[in-house]
Amino acid sequence: MNKLAKTQVKVNDLLSSRWSTRSIDPNKSVTNNDILALCEAARWAPSAMNAQPWSFLVLQKSDANFQVAFDTLADGNKIWVKNAPILIIAFANEIIESNGKTNPTAHFDTGLAVENILNQTVELGLVAHPMSGYDHLALDKNFNIPDNYKSVVMIAIGHPGNIGELANEDLIKGEKSERVRKDLSANFFKSEFGTSII
Repeated sequence: MNKLAKTQVKVNDLLSSRWSTRSIDPNKSVTNNDILALCEAARWAPSAMNAQPWSFLVLQKSDANFQVAFDTLADGNKIWVKNAPILIIAFANEIIESNGKTNPTAHFDTGLAVENILNQTVELGLVAHPMSGYDHLALDKNFNIPDNYKSVVMIAIGHPGNIGELANEDLIKGEKSERVRKDLSANFFKSEFGTSII
């Protein structure tokens, strides 16, 4: 299902095509080559001082640890994430490895790497849905994540699915609803804060 963004000016097709569907085909796996392409896309994200503070944990449904991550999800997410063949968890290293100082942009930089993954899924014909709706502390503990790393987001990845298989009216309604964003004038300013760019 395509839901192109109704942009106020023309942007790259990759950006206008990306959206966070919950409809994932439970019968299609993601190839190892596609997984590596997602990782490669993240690897080339920009970061302050080229610190590359991100780490990603890739879990396939056949992995025992897939269920460990799944169990930390909010109940509302479990309804549809069960169809995803891949979960990717992004972690931010809050300490700069080269000097031991706190990295104030670690989470921002990790977000840039995540965005690269989301865009690469569009290129590959896959779908991705990033989620913050999980128990971050439990996940970090269950995977024995070092103290200087914090989980930022969990991403469900797979092939586009049939909306009807969601079997939840609220989810189906959300999938069919129009994609909306605030007007450019609401968040983008010119010369001084509060003065619209348009």
